Order: sequence, then C-alpha cells, then structure tokens
Amino acid sequence: MGEGNRWHSLVDRCVKKVDKEYTYKICFYEEASQDHTSLGRFEGWAPFNPMVMLFTRGQSCPGGLDRSMRVTLVCGAIEEILTLSEPSRCAYDAHVSHPGACRTADLEALEAAADIALMPHLEL
Repeated sequence: MGEGNRWHSLVDRCVKKVDKEYTYKICFYEEASQDHTSLGRFEGWAPFNPMVMLFTRGQSCPGGLDRSMRVTLVCGAIEEILTLSEPSRCAYDAHVSHPGACRTADLEALEAAADIALMPHLEL
C-alpha cells in the first residue's frame, strides 16, 4: 500500500476512459482492460519506482505475447485516466491522476486553486 498507506484509497476503486473506439478500465490492485480484452492483472509496483503499478499476463496477442500495462500515478485532485498509449506491441502505458501521488505542497496548491475557483465573483 506504499509508505504511510498512501495508496490504500485505491483498494476496490476503478477508473475508466473512452479513447478513440476503446473503453479502458483500470481497477487498482485487480485488473486492467481494453473493452473485453485483459491487459493484465496487478503484479506489483515497479522496482525503484513507487509511483508505477505493473499489470501483467493479460490476454495473448497474435504471436504469443501477453498484453501488459504500466500505470504511472501522478499528482491530481481526482482519480482519472489522463493519457493512454501503446508504446510497443501489446504493451500499454497509462498516466492516472490521484491525490496520493501529491507531495504536501502539491496538495496545498490544489486546495488553494479549488478555493479560488469556488469563490463568488463580485460584480462592480
């Protein structure tokens, strides 16, 4: 769950995004998919990078490769898939925003920005 259980809030949570003709779904600590195709089951965290979740042993591609996905968690106010790519055949990358990826200073800046956005504007 990471240092100080920073990723505990990901348990039993999923994020979805429609990208072009596909719907991607990432269920943290469980499975990643592209429509009905498995991109892998959660295997663990990338060595030396506590912000990258690895999903492996997904559905086989033609030619025998198993699909896989790397999910990089980045600082953001809400959980959402920001980007998706397939940098090599049957290997997918996603960037997902999550408050747990933020440093304290980042969270304070997000809260300040939210307060400014929510403040009413006075008409003169």
